[in-house]
Amino acid sequence: MNKLQNIQRIHQMFKTRRRWLTIANFCDDLKLPQEKVTDLIDQMQRYLKAPIEYSDSENAYRYTEGAINGYRLPDFWLTPDEIICLTKLNHSLNNLCEGLLSEEFEQFYGPIQDALRSRKINSHQFNNRVKYFPKSHQQTFDDHFSTVCSALLERRQLSITYQDSRTETSAHTLCPQLLVHRNDSWMLEAWCHMHRSLRSFSIARIEQAEMLKERSREIAQKNLDIYFDNRYGLNQQRPQLLVLKFNADAAYEVASQCWHFEQSGVWQDDSYVLTLPLIDEENLVKKVLQYLPSVEVVAPESFQQHIRQILTQALERHEKSATACNSPSEMSESKIVKAISSNTVAPTGDAQKLKQA
Repeated sequence: MNKLQNIQRIHQMFKTRRRWLTIANFCDDLKLPQEKVTDLIDQMQRYLKAPIEYSDSENAYRYTEGAINGYRLPDFWLTPDEIICLTKLNHSLNNLCEGLLSEEFEQFYGPIQDALRSRKINSHQFNNRVKYFPKSHQQTFDDHFSTVCSALLERRQLSITYQDSRTETSAHTLCPQLLVHRNDSWMLEAWCHMHRSLRSFSIARIEQAEMLKERSREIAQKNLDIYFDNRYGLNQQRPQLLVLKFNADAAYEVASQCWHFEQSGVWQDDSYVLTLPLIDEENLVKKVLQYLPSVEVVAPESFQQHIRQILTQALERHEKSATACNSPSEMSESKIVKAISSNTVAPTGDAQKLKQA
C-alpha cells in the first residue's frame, strides 16, 4: 500500500475499533516498521487535522471521543507547499522549449497525474483552475546559455561581452565556477580576469559568449562554498540587519511572505516591521522599490542612502525627460499653417503635403 492507503487504513482502524491502539497494533496490520507508523500518525495530525490523542498510561493512540463520529478525512489531500510544487512543475514542463530531451521530459507528466489521481483530484481541473505565474522572467538567449553551460561543465574559459545595469558594455574573460537560478533569473558566478576576483554576471545581460580553449582556473570547493554562502546569505556569520516598516497598504501582504528564512516580523498598530539579514543587497533593493511608497527603511543608514540615491537619479531622469518633452519646437503648428498660407516660407515634409491637399 502507498502512503495514502496506509493513512486511510489507520483512519478506518481508529473509527471502527474505538479503543486505545498501540504502535504495535498498527505495525502488525500495516506490515510497517514503527518509525513509518509514527510518521504517518504525525502527518495525519499536522496536515489532515486528525483528532488523535495519546495516552502516556496506555502508551497508545485513539480518536478523541467527542470527534470520533464527526471527523472524516478531507477530500483534498494537498498541502499549500505541495500545490506550489506541483504548479511549478506543470509550469516548467509546459514551457520547456523543444530540445533533444523533450521526449524524456514528457515522461514526468505520468507521475504527476498519478500523484493527483491518488489524492482523488481531477488533474484536468487542477491544471485549469490552479495557475502559477513567476514574479518576473528575464529573457535568456539559448545560444549564450548553452555556451555558458558548456564552458562551466567542460572547465573552459569564457569570453563574453556584457552590458551592466547602467547599460555600459564591457569585455570579460571568465573562469566559470557556479551557475545559479535565483528569483526567476540565471546568474553566473565566475573568476573575472579583469577584476582578479569572483564576480556575478546575469546571463540575460550577456550579449556575446565564446568558449575558449584555455582551461578554467580551479578554485577550492571550500572557498567556493564560503563565497556562495556570503553571496546568497547561507550560514553567514552575524550579518547586518535590514529593518523595513510597511504601512497598512502593504503590511498584510508582506507579513504573509518569506524574504529570508531567518526573518522576523512584529506588528505596530496597522504597520508591519520586517527584520532580516542584509544579504544579496541588489535583490533586496528591487523588492523594496516594488513597495514604494508604502515602505520605510528604518535601518541601516547605508541602505537608506542607497534607496535615496536611486530615487534621486530616477527623479533627475524624469525631470530631464519632462523638460525635453515640454521644450517649445522651433516653429509651432500655428506658425507653420500661417507660413503656408502666406507663402513666407518654403513648406517641407508634412507641411508640403498639407498645402497640396
